[in-house]
Amino acid sequence: MAAGTVPVIIHLMFRRRAKTVYFPSIIFLRQLDREVIRRRRLQEILIMILRVLVLLLFVMFLAKPILRANLFFGESAKSVVVIIDDSYSMQAKDGRLLFDKAKERVISIIKNLRSGDEVAIILASGVRSHGTQTVSLSSDFEVLRQEVESLEPGYRSANLDLAFNRAVELLRESGGESTLMFLVTDMQRNDWAKLRGAEKENEIPLVVVDVGPDSSQANAVITDVEILSEPDDIARKIFNFRVKLRNFSSKQRQLSLGMYTGPEQLVDETNVDLDSGEEKEVRLVFRPGDPGWHGGYFKISDDGLPVDNFRYYSLRMSEEARVGIFARDLMVGGSFDQYFFLSKAIDPLEQGYPFRVDRFSQITSEVLSKFDVVVMPTVADFDSAAFTDLKRYIFDGGKALFFVERGFSKKRLGDLCGAGSEIGSIEKGIYKVGKDAFGLSRLFLDVDVYERVPISLPESSSSYVLGRFQDGKAFIIERLYGNGAFILVTTGYNLDMTNLPFRHASVPLLYEMLFRLMRQSETRQYLCGDVLEIEPSWDRISFPSETVVELTDADEEFVLNEPGLYVATSREGRNYVTSKIAAANVDPTEGDLEKIGYEEFERLVPFKRWERIASNRDIRQKMAEYARGTPLWNYFLYAAIILFFVEFFMANKAGRKV
Repeated sequence: MAAGTVPVIIHLMFRRRAKTVYFPSIIFLRQLDREVIRRRRLQEILIMILRVLVLLLFVMFLAKPILRANLFFGESAKSVVVIIDDSYSMQAKDGRLLFDKAKERVISIIKNLRSGDEVAIILASGVRSHGTQTVSLSSDFEVLRQEVESLEPGYRSANLDLAFNRAVELLRESGGESTLMFLVTDMQRNDWAKLRGAEKENEIPLVVVDVGPDSSQANAVITDVEILSEPDDIARKIFNFRVKLRNFSSKQRQLSLGMYTGPEQLVDETNVDLDSGEEKEVRLVFRPGDPGWHGGYFKISDDGLPVDNFRYYSLRMSEEARVGIFARDLMVGGSFDQYFFLSKAIDPLEQGYPFRVDRFSQITSEVLSKFDVVVMPTVADFDSAAFTDLKRYIFDGGKALFFVERGFSKKRLGDLCGAGSEIGSIEKGIYKVGKDAFGLSRLFLDVDVYERVPISLPESSSSYVLGRFQDGKAFIIERLYGNGAFILVTTGYNLDMTNLPFRHASVPLLYEMLFRLMRQSETRQYLCGDVLEIEPSWDRISFPSETVVELTDADEEFVLNEPGLYVATSREGRNYVTSKIAAANVDPTEGDLEKIGYEEFERLVPFKRWERIASNRDIRQKMAEYARGTPLWNYFLYAAIILFFVEFFMANKAGRKV
């Protein structure tokens, strides 16, 4: 402050001193001279004040003053939330694992906290270990530091929307006099592109700590695996897989692709050339051999992000299903036609796989119990007792496929379809089935029939229309009934009523319906983070990490947190048998390691006040600033510059040099 007196001293030392000289010829100008002197003195005082202010403001700029929330009791207490990006892209390397760099930055933030501060750690994926994370602010910095050191990168995508919302909620509920949010991330473009782009109304300051490489990294990914096997392939115990690959690199890649079953048994392989940004499909073949559950993985050549070089799969090839076709008398033309065409369509090679076909002519509970699924070419040729046994068979878990032939019973059909259903009379004409009908859109087949029975169903969670005619009327209906289910086709399976037996769609369409009823091959693929529902019969679940969990009656579901095969087993005597294999995979979109550009980042970041830093030194500087309060030094510098130019203008106007 003493420097502020320097301009005053200089002004007093070098100010103009007027010498009194009496000159008679200008004695009449004395009064006017006094007024000029008075104005000049006022200007000199203003100039002196401006010079003092410029010097004082410059000194304040050098002192870097801070405006504290608490003006009288030292540094203000802070509430800090740190979001750490644990998505699987953080498993990439830039000299070392990106997630290790992120943990180092988070620990640096914790070390720069002071007594009275509080902090919380949020994972951007939203989970910790095998459960949902619970977060609260804490002042136990040592425990938090140890917790951060023990963290491992996850296998899910970052959900920045949820992470930001949770962080803002914590900071608004905190007792700190100042709040601050950190996000430690690799700045992957895909994660930011998922933000909803909300208005930037949040006043909480955000500091983004960039631990990603300076440029986008090269990476290739297996994006999808799909089973394309047709019924005749399955009958020959062959599964055709379509594997999709994508090259996120800026250069051409040559990849080796292998298909493995079990731990490391190679069953098929090929080489693939991918241009920059190209996506390509590859076909591989798997012959499981024995019925039951099978699991394995596809693998491509190693690159900078190994976790998405694998794609796990599981499928279930069941034992041959026992199919019973109802035919009372084979010598009668209609019954013979129906049984002949249905049996040939279901088991054309007569090899008994995947369906073993047999005929039955009596409908009793004892006879029905021999079959996994029964095919009923008519809804008329049985009495009340037989109909009761048939409904009980389905209710107890059986499966049935019905065709509506001439002479059907409206009463029986209405009873099957349930209350509120409407059954019409036979309509004759040429009725084309819609392209989006069940099974046909995938098979690219056309079907038309000559006769049909119009059936309409009430809205229900247990009844579904799987396929429609082009005019919107139902073609194939599925209904869940008790523990079982049945499918109803609103036309017949003979040459008189329909042309289905001689149409090329006949066999695949029939297979589609039987496979739906029997769920012959289950091939659902899960993403990490999906929930797997636990069946009551399961006793154990083995995780990809080889951890085995004993299940209890209270267990209903669990989260698939890591990629790999989850094997559920049930006890049979002294042994455990496989009840299900679930394949969980990472989200392939996370494999695009492109960094977000500055302009796009500025547009998407949902905060008014934000800064982007990188090093531990930057972190220490930001923590020190926010520990003291709001920095004011830049404002003092701006004010000093403005006042300097004002003083310069006034001094020149007054005829004085600076």
